[in-house]
Amino acid sequence: MKRISQILESVSIYAETRINEFQQSLLDNVIRLHSIIAEHNLDIYGATDELAGGGIGGEFLRMLIYWSSPGKDGTPRLRYQRNGQLWWYSSHQEIANAISLGSDRGCSKRSSQAALKKLRDAGLIESRVWVRGKRGRTLHVRLVWDGDCGLLTAFLRFACGLPAVSLNNTSTNTNFRFT
Repeated sequence: MKRISQILESVSIYAETRINEFQQSLLDNVIRLHSIIAEHNLDIYGATDELAGGGIGGEFLRMLIYWSSPGKDGTPRLRYQRNGQLWWYSSHQEIANAISLGSDRGCSKRSSQAALKKLRDAGLIESRVWVRGKRGRTLHVRLVWDGDCGLLTAFLRFACGLPAVSLNNTSTNTNFRFT
């Protein structure tokens, strides 16, 4: 509850300044996520590890949730806007380094790619590679908030003891799905 009140306070500070619709949508989703966590008394570490298949995927999912949350001034930490969404961008090696620094686990570029693929196949994230200035081809990632496989639905399903991803979402893709 303390974290939700901090988020609401920082959002109310920011609401007094100019905010665009994409930032408002992101902030609304973050508030809904933290409300679900508080209402169902969920352990964020256990929930993200379960949803992401454990290990590095859970670390990466928590990192994305952090970057999607507002800063102390209420502004979203995500700044890059494209296709009507706010995106986080980095290279696979930078992701691996950040996960290695943030946890006691070592993480290689290959394992960060595998974790990203699992999260993408589960429908929790969307990723694209775009050319970005001097950085060249850069990985861009965003959380998928709504829909059958979105993050909010996955957390609610987890809280109720249901499989994290709806099995009704069938496609010709035979990649691994979390249940």
